[in-house]
Amino acid sequence: MSLLLPFGIGKKIVTERFSSSLPPAWAYTRNDAVTTYRDSSGVMRVAGVNAPPIDHTSAGVALGLRIQPGTTNKLTSANATITTTGTYIVASGGTFSTPSDTAALTAAGLQSVGNGHVYKIANATGSDIAVYWAVTTGNTNAHSISMYARTESDVSGINPYIFLTDFGGNNNGQKTFYGTAYQRVTSEGITPTNSNQRLALIVPTGQTVYFLLAQMEALSYATDPVITTDGAAGTRAAPLLKRSALWFSKNGGFAIKYRDDAPRSPASVLDCLFHVGEANNRYDIFKGTGGDVLYRAFNGGSDTINYDFDGDALAAGPQSVGMGWKEGLVRCAINGVQVNTNDSVTLPASFTFGASIGMFESSLFPANIWLETATLFRRFPSKAQIEAATRTTLEV
Repeated sequence: MSLLLPFGIGKKIVTERFSSSLPPAWAYTRNDAVTTYRDSSGVMRVAGVNAPPIDHTSAGVALGLRIQPGTTNKLTSANATITTTGTYIVASGGTFSTPSDTAALTAAGLQSVGNGHVYKIANATGSDIAVYWAVTTGNTNAHSISMYARTESDVSGINPYIFLTDFGGNNNGQKTFYGTAYQRVTSEGITPTNSNQRLALIVPTGQTVYFLLAQMEALSYATDPVITTDGAAGTRAAPLLKRSALWFSKNGGFAIKYRDDAPRSPASVLDCLFHVGEANNRYDIFKGTGGDVLYRAFNGGSDTINYDFDGDALAAGPQSVGMGWKEGLVRCAINGVQVNTNDSVTLPASFTFGASIGMFESSLFPANIWLETATLFRRFPSKAQIEAATRTTLEV
């Protein structure tokens, strides 16, 4: 064994926590300044370039390091620092304005992400009106749309809604809402009928709607708000969380605890939960299409571990996965249970050692999770140890 960095001198098991800060052995990079997260007071903030977004609920409960795929919010109107209705968002009627809405924004923890102003559309015309964005989907791949919105009335009736439309009869992904408190309204996994569809908000007669942080992205699920400005879309870069110098041993392992609110969501590519090594000599755990958990080991580019755990057993919320290895034996665990062993595996003899969580090397296959802890083993973990490292409290 060659030791590249001290690893908890005298310790065989080290657990590192991501709930309040980035552990010093890990490096985080993300080349954008449009990523949002919530701080320990539940207030939404914009993260600077390479700043790790340690996320919380709107009530300030710690969630962990937010890891999401890179995405582009295609809309080209300002969605947070709002000064004018501009030319990139259009109302077909009614009174369209950009007032301050401090009290309601503060109640929702949205007062610090922009300048305290929002879009307001008041409809007293006697018929429905539309607010729509100039940019179109541009293709028929899956899209998701979202915005924070509230109505002036707290009474349900003929409610406003968002959807994708070409204003020619092709309408997809309608989602209605109402209520005087800001809520995130989302419609996910929409397949556009054609490439000319755009995000629209329909406001029935007699209704007044306040909104901000509108988003349209080419993903099958909605990610956290990406900041846009007038005349420019916003792009959140794919992150990379890496421990670039780590021990290498024929006896070792890892486990992570994380939150996944959509463990069975469909995906066109793999989501990498944990990766150790490099392309042809590595250990990995992926979330595959349909949510199955895939345990893999490669030696010289050949599969030596190829075990799939049926994701139908998983519920949304806290999850934990782990893998331990030594020559001839690998343990796989999920949520405190060893689910598979393999006693015929040939492990990589050596490789350029490094580890990444939530994505493959070079930011490929990023997951959509909140990372809580990582446990690293310098010795092959026992069944009891790998189960203890992956034990978590599930939400029912």
